[in-house]
Amino acid sequence: MKPYTRAERVSSQIQLAITDLLSKKLQNPRLEMATVSRVTLTPDLRVANVYISVFGDKNQGKEALEAFQLSKGF
Repeated sequence: MKPYTRAERVSSQIQLAITDLLSKKLQNPRLEMATVSRVTLTPDLRVANVYISVFGDKNQGKEALEAFQLSKGF
């Protein structure tokens, strides 16, 4: 039996890809303090939940959320 499910392996790759996008491709100053803390996938790999952490106060968290909403087509 494999120690990790396919969903866990794919979710770690998605987390790495999103982290790379945040650090290298998206040049939005509101996302500088945002990090991807976890990615979970359904067993059929159709739905991914991405959990983000933002360092700072609540205002910086709101601004980061707005920046993510504006860049969701990226």
